[in-house]
Amino acid sequence: ASDVDKRQPRGRCPLPRRQPPFHVSSSWASVIHFHIGLKSLFQHSHAVRIKAPVTNIIRVDVRFTMRPPALRIPRRLLVVAAVLLLAGAVAASTLMRGGEEEWEVVVVSPTLAHETFQLLYSFGPRLTGTESCEAAVEASVSYLSAAGLNVTVERHPHVLFEVRSSYLALIPYGPAMNFPLPGREPLEFVHAVDYVFQGYSWSYTWNDFRDDLEVTYVENYEGGPIRGASGKALVLQMHEDLPGNLELMKAAKRAGAKALIIHNTRYDPDLNYPPIFKSSPEPPSADPESYPKIPFLMVSRDAGNIIRTQMNTTKLRLKADIPWSVKEVPVVVATYTARSGQSYVIFGGHMDTVYNGPGGVDNTAGAATVMALAVRWAELSPSLNARFLLFTGEEEGLFGSTDYVSAHRGELGEVLAMFNFDMNNVVLSVCNRVTVSYEDNSSVGDLKRALKLILRETPSWGRYEVSFRYTDLSRVGSDCAPFSREGVSSYSVWGCGSREYHTPYDDSTRVFPDSLAFTSSLMATFAVNYYS
Repeated sequence: ASDVDKRQPRGRCPLPRRQPPFHVSSSWASVIHFHIGLKSLFQHSHAVRIKAPVTNIIRVDVRFTMRPPALRIPRRLLVVAAVLLLAGAVAASTLMRGGEEEWEVVVVSPTLAHETFQLLYSFGPRLTGTESCEAAVEASVSYLSAAGLNVTVERHPHVLFEVRSSYLALIPYGPAMNFPLPGREPLEFVHAVDYVFQGYSWSYTWNDFRDDLEVTYVENYEGGPIRGASGKALVLQMHEDLPGNLELMKAAKRAGAKALIIHNTRYDPDLNYPPIFKSSPEPPSADPESYPKIPFLMVSRDAGNIIRTQMNTTKLRLKADIPWSVKEVPVVVATYTARSGQSYVIFGGHMDTVYNGPGGVDNTAGAATVMALAVRWAELSPSLNARFLLFTGEEEGLFGSTDYVSAHRGELGEVLAMFNFDMNNVVLSVCNRVTVSYEDNSSVGDLKRALKLILRETPSWGRYEVSFRYTDLSRVGSDCAPFSREGVSSYSVWGCGSREYHTPYDDSTRVFPDSLAFTSSLMATFAVNYYS
């Protein structure tokens, strides 16, 4: 097959390659070949071959095999023949199967995307393992089943955490820092706004003032021993080279600290440096005691500045109830079967959120996109098998997608491609970029072709600026990574303008269903034609 052939979908049967003296044949690659045997007209054998890819970019390849001539063919006659064939190529390229008019166009409406978004968003923050996450799983199963899809839920055990209650305040102390000053009100911080617990933080029990913590502050920690933190709350200023969460927790425990706090002085100035949730590696279920158990928080710039300026006259009062337990991590699997055979594409996105916000963009938007696309797919009944996956456990560490890949490793060879939707929302008041990350270089032409077709259907989507970018998706922190690492050709769609992620400000006011409809329509139109 030619290079063009390798870029095209499989499953199209070629017509006979030779039907002299003139015929048009179409290979499964949708490249249109014209052959004319001029030998029937002249005593020479002149083969003129015109390739007309479906992009209507015409290449002419004229080859001559000369035999002892019986007569001379005027050059003008050959030119006329080539021109006639070129005109025929252009005309036939729109008539043969594989022309743009033959492509199926899948359009998901913004109304449907809004409906699925509201369904999931109504459950609020959905940290994996919580009641709200389980309720959202049940609701999605009912919704997708009503659309006619075969829906199951796969579950795998993991160590999970849940932030049940907390309190953080500065307590004024006397000059010797022995007792709280009577009559002085504590300065209380607001959970989720001023501080956020990090993944797999440990609880802290406060009984009386003797459990209040003095503070030690370190500006430029980059690793190694920490001095002067024993029995205290250790506050580390955020900077570019600050180690990862697990390393910090281990260092704080070795230093004898009673609590660990990161002071956000670097991330997201547009939101005044809010506290951000980030997870930490999962504790080993076989030996959870080996994990560095320490209360672990991030505070906003303003809260951290107050703590730092008052650390010599106040102590921190901390209360935290954050139990760990082994629970099941669910993955919703909705299956659409169009034909016999086991090859299929996957559309996926995670439906869990961080605990400290409703996760409008991250990733209610992506999960809603997958659900809306599943419903539309079932309505249109394309001839391509598909599975629609809603993962959980993404915020803790890609648990759901990793579990799914492990459980289905024996059938991954049947997966034609995995399409991941993660924060594919576009806030047009901020930007208009959509980025499609891909791993299959040969698919770029048809990705652009799908874009052209859906813009023809919905011209208003021309407001989005789409870039197609080669990316090693095995290295990204999203649910496409486990599939990519196992050799599944993967794509991921990203939006822009959502700096609020992992904060309480990531709410429904930042989500625009039109962008969800656009991105799902683009990838569905590409998938149903390229992989059919």
